[in-house]
Amino acid sequence: MDLDPSLSWHGPLWHTGQGLEAFGLSPDQPPLPGQPKSINLMDAARTGQTLVAEKAPLPMAVLVSSACLDGDAGAAFGAFVRQALSDLPSEVPLLLLGGTVPTAASSLRANAVLDTATPADVIFSAICSLQRAMIRSEEARIRRQVFGRLSGYGVAKRFSGGSGLLVIGVTGRFLHLQSANSSAVQVVGAFNQAIGEDYLEHRAFDAVVVDEPFADALETLHRLRRDSRFAALPTLVVSEDAADSAVLYRAGATDVLLAPIDETTLPQRLAIAIRQGKRRRLADRVLAETHHFVMRQIRSGGVPLATFETYLALTQQALAKRGLVPYQLRMQAANLGETVVALQLAPDLYETVLSVADATSREEDLVCQVAELGPVAVLKSRRGLERLQERVTAILGHTRL
Repeated sequence: MDLDPSLSWHGPLWHTGQGLEAFGLSPDQPPLPGQPKSINLMDAARTGQTLVAEKAPLPMAVLVSSACLDGDAGAAFGAFVRQALSDLPSEVPLLLLGGTVPTAASSLRANAVLDTATPADVIFSAICSLQRAMIRSEEARIRRQVFGRLSGYGVAKRFSGGSGLLVIGVTGRFLHLQSANSSAVQVVGAFNQAIGEDYLEHRAFDAVVVDEPFADALETLHRLRRDSRFAALPTLVVSEDAADSAVLYRAGATDVLLAPIDETTLPQRLAIAIRQGKRRRLADRVLAETHHFVMRQIRSGGVPLATFETYLALTQQALAKRGLVPYQLRMQAANLGETVVALQLAPDLYETVLSVADATSREEDLVCQVAELGPVAVLKSRRGLERLQERVTAILGHTRL
């Protein structure tokens, strides 16, 4: 899963202040016309503002300061946020900002915890990753509903087994991390990055804790994020110096635990990472299985048209809740431009086109051959559609089949 610092959907940012009103969007995704860039949740709670109105855009994310959840007033505010989130038609990223995790935050089920000093670009990148993870989970649910299970499909070792938490590094904190794990998750220790990678290849882990000196931790992060199998694996890094946090976040850390680790918040921060990892692992497994299924249909005429139409209808319904639409690319030669029209006589054209499209698209984009339609790609963004069409046209226009 490649990391892409761009929003899947954009709406107002729900936040609790701290200067986040000026939180920037990527240049190619401006705020929705006529909509505010941000909404202060504290002001909304005080005035009784209705946040979820008919036809109101889905927020791109919800950022809540842990300080706003302290005490009786914080509990009431947490209930207000929880109700607002439950009223939304779809899940949105919920990020908790602050080194502490109050009791009221537990019921909110945050998707990530970041320090209050985290740079805005790191927060934005985390939001983008969480948005994409949610769309991938929805895609996995729809595919399992439409295509079902694939009999005899072998599961990769990194998907098999029970839940696990991998700790890379040898310090006196291993037992501390092990005791903080309140769920039924096996904690496994690895002396160094090389042993850790070996473990990751041979069994499932929901999250990783990197507890090494700064230089080693940075190298471990770089190696994990360069490997597509572990690019989105929740990874917490223990840091002895708060000044190193921004560097670690930009290198791909999901959370940075400052030493000495706060024992009162560690269980919640581990639980958040493990919960996100379980979700990622399930989506990965389903997407891999259904990808194998649809590719296997190529030589037998393709996915039945009725099945594809059911998939497309469910996808449209799910994306519509986020203000999005699916984009289709019919990859017959006549639809790909004049440069490749002459290729329509090639007997293996469909397989070649599907192979190129499959290598170019993302995991959550469906690429398949459909009976009566030929090769088709269903993508989640216009930019993805344009990129795929350009790539397929460029390769086929300069390839002799």
